[in-house]
Amino acid sequence: YAKTKEGKAITKRVHLMHEVLCTEEVYVSCLHRLVHSFLHPLQQGGPDVPSLTKEEIQGIFSNIKMILELHTTLLDDLKKQLGKWQEKPVRLGETIHRMAPYFKAYREFVSNFSKNYSNLLQLRQQRPDFESWLRSHVQITSVTRLPSSSSSS
Repeated sequence: YAKTKEGKAITKRVHLMHEVLCTEEVYVSCLHRLVHSFLHPLQQGGPDVPSLTKEEIQGIFSNIKMILELHTTLLDDLKKQLGKWQEKPVRLGETIHRMAPYFKAYREFVSNFSKNYSNLLQLRQQRPDFESWLRSHVQITSVTRLPSSSSSS
């Protein structure tokens, strides 16, 4: 494709879509980690999980699950489109426009961010069990993302 002007444009568009796709994959992965490694354990409780009220949990995480669902849907749509790019041109703008109403979820998240962050800091200071659990989970989830030493041999 890259020899003609049209071919160069198609190649550039495909590279751009791959970049958007890779960025979205990283973002969804981070959101997934936040929801499944932190939010769900706090909601479900357990012997090693500090007991927080529903209000305290909501006061930290806001509507992060809704944002994860939004971006998971967007990612799936992008993958489908990119898988068919040779048959049908990828229309990123159309995808974003179609999903625009769902991006309103960010209004709540952004408008509550400072308050939620303050809630998190306050709980960390007032609840040593929460601070300890949070620190151990941050370390565990960070380590699980590192490549294994056997893969470098």
